[in-house]
Amino acid sequence: MILGSLDHFTILTSPARLPALEAFYRETIDLVAGTRPDFPFPGRWLYNGERAVLHVVATLPDDAAPASRGECIEHVAFKATGAAGFRARLDRMEIPYTDAKRPLAGYQIFLRDPAGVRVEFNFDIGDAPGG
Repeated sequence: MILGSLDHFTILTSPARLPALEAFYRETIDLVAGTRPDFPFPGRWLYNGERAVLHVVATLPDDAAPASRGECIEHVAFKATGAAGFRARLDRMEIPYTDAKRPLAGYQIFLRDPAGVRVEFNFDIGDAPGG
């Protein structure tokens, strides 16, 4: 799968949830932890190639209610290719998702990350099951 059309997004989380978020994005879409400025708070920058597309900021209390996990972002969307391989990866990882064919948007896959943020992947309609 190839990502594009995004500079970066930021997710607020707690220090306790930081490892789960980092693992989720590494394992589902192959982002890689990389260089991050020396901020006075914990976090990670996750990269797609040379670009830090995800900034995870761990400033919420560890006991933050699950309902507040994704409040700062409604969803983030990636342009992508390779839907069949991506669906197979999600199935192997037992990550629930929904998908839809949309006349103007193409084929879309939706899932939620460990912080509750909805993540959307937009593929060409030819990538949809059954073409």
